[in-house]
Amino acid sequence: MKQFLIFLILPFLAAAEELDLPDHFEPDPQRPDIQHSFSATRKFYTEKSAIQAKYRSRLAEALKHADGVEILLLSFTPVAKIPNGEDEKYFSIQPYGSYSEILGRKRLKDEKIAQCRSATVELLKEENDWDGGAFCHFPIHGIRLFRGEELIFKTSLCWKCSNYYIVYPDDYNTASWVGFEGKALKEFLMREMPIPTSEAERFEAKYGRTEKTKTEQAGTGQPATRPESKSEGSVKPQPEAEGRSR
Repeated sequence: MKQFLIFLILPFLAAAEELDLPDHFEPDPQRPDIQHSFSATRKFYTEKSAIQAKYRSRLAEALKHADGVEILLLSFTPVAKIPNGEDEKYFSIQPYGSYSEILGRKRLKDEKIAQCRSATVELLKEENDWDGGAFCHFPIHGIRLFRGEELIFKTSLCWKCSNYYIVYPDDYNTASWVGFEGKALKEFLMREMPIPTSEAERFEAKYGRTEKTKTEQAGTGQPATRPESKSEGSVKPQPEAEGRSR
């Protein structure tokens, strides 16, 4: 009989798992449900982040087959609506549902395609998403990758907030922010599509230079960003036409 009872209890014991609670959390003996609920939420986002990282890595494998790349310089001043007939002049920032004017664009050729493609693949294969980067997005660069005439990937990048956006399979009419390191892609874009001094100065005049290192932001509980040089500026863009420019 005792062995039979142990057999019945074992599945419940095996199902029990350690709670995921922060060090400062103080459980309430009268409300054990709270700590279990809080732990469940924390584990949900931890596991979701891991799934998203795997998706980005798998998507990166698809981007290795891109045979065309366009890089863009974007305005950091967003608009809610594209002026009539000017779709080709704007780039979409899907998480915001807004648009950034395209200030410059370049179709890459030969080894430049391979270099940008490789740097983009490296970007997507980064596992840590830094909780989406800082709580802002002032993109200055945009990239589009093509297979033939089909657009297979696009995003905007913000060097100030250290994030870009990606559309996950479960994103509905929106997209998600991903924090990043992106050293190779940043160096490539800064070299091939430099930020004009006028744009960097315009940004500083409007928003100032509130820069924080990853360590400083970690101390405030915010996702990390990295310091940048004055020449890099930082800017904030928006949506555009999906077709390949000619």
